[in-house]
Amino acid sequence: MATLMKMATPSKLPLIACSLNADGQQARLIEWAELLGKAMASEPRRGGVQYSFAASDQLEKQIRDLAAAEQSCCSFLEFDISHIGDQIEMTVTAPPHGLEALHFIFST
Repeated sequence: MATLMKMATPSKLPLIACSLNADGQQARLIEWAELLGKAMASEPRRGGVQYSFAASDQLEKQIRDLAAAEQSCCSFLEFDISHIGDQIEMTVTAPPHGLEALHFIFST
């Protein structure tokens, strides 16, 4: 009697991958460290972390550009960036299977 193995279909497999090479990953981690060093506060959130920054047009552009670059190589991360009064808030979340990578990148 043959045994059938139930296999996950490719569309249901969790995809946690970064398209950057090792040098690109290292450079990106440095960029995040420099940006997050400007945060006034950080707070854990369900499935991620939220950072608050003092608002400035230049900093908001830097946050949005880096978040867009990160999402292009690590598409499992979700970014929500909002300008509220005198603050810019950035919330980064990941699905449960991506939390380890989120915590590595964002040191939560």
